Amino acid sequence: SPTPTTAWYKDGQRLAGTKVSPGGLGEVWAKLHIPCVTPSTAGLYECRGVVGGVKTVVVETRVEVLELVPHKECTYTDRQEVQPTITGWFSNIMVQAGETARLVCDLENDSKKKSIQWRDAAGNILKNKGRYQLKGTDLLIHKTDWMDMGRFTCTASNGFGVDMVSTFLYPIRPAF
Repeated sequence: SPTPTTAWYKDGQRLAGTKVSPGGLGEVWAKLHIPCVTPSTAGLYECRGVVGGVKTVVVETRVEVLELVPHKECTYTDRQEVQPTITGWFSNIMVQAGETARLVCDLENDSKKKSIQWRDAAGNILKNKGRYQLKGTDLLIHKTDWMDMGRFTCTASNGFGVDMVSTFLYPIRPAF
């Protein structure tokens, strides 16, 4: 089956995770980042995996706030001056050679005050050039071939910090 999309929800509202499937087969991650726990944090959270918009798998967890102890992160969160957090990505993707691979790098609080940079396995910075296309925070590689195999890294940064994830791309031979 195709690679699912995975996201975290609270009270039916999407909080974090992937928004699109990259095509092909792969391993998906969704990270929920709660930098400041308050009484409003309490509730029922769901991690949903959806395959092809049809099959859904849900895992629930309940968060209870028993004792509130202020934490230094809370003062930064109140002002929205925080480092970027990558909340959705694919650690491995297998696509047929010749197809387009979408390497996802979804961010929490996707504001304009951040810089996104993609690098290939050799550490070269990738730009909108040739077969590479930067679409929002994602990297699209058109007409993938065996030479594309390797680890691609997404780095999100701003004046408050850095977060990075990587995706291993494995182009597979088309079936005959």
